[in-house]
Amino acid sequence: MRKELPKFFEQILNITEPWYIEKIEQQENTINIYVDFKKGAKFEYNGKYYSAYDTVQRKWRHLNLFQCETYIHARVARIKTDDGTKTVEVR
Repeated sequence: MRKELPKFFEQILNITEPWYIEKIEQQENTINIYVDFKKGAKFEYNGKYYSAYDTVQRKWRHLNLFQCETYIHARVARIKTDDGTKTVEVR
């Protein structure tokens, strides 16, 4: 059951490739969901694809899940484009 939990959350949160849930932690009435992207992933910007050159950590408050405060943490890629450095959109 534990191995299926990340897949369940990926479905209800609509997390798709190259993103995936790395881990889920629950502490009392708080759920922390950690999202990452697959190594070697390419990100689209203005019709071109770029590799990540570094990342930044982000944290968002999500609606409560199962009556627990829920936070999503993600390692978000930054890319170097023709328009300069951009942080990729997390979907």
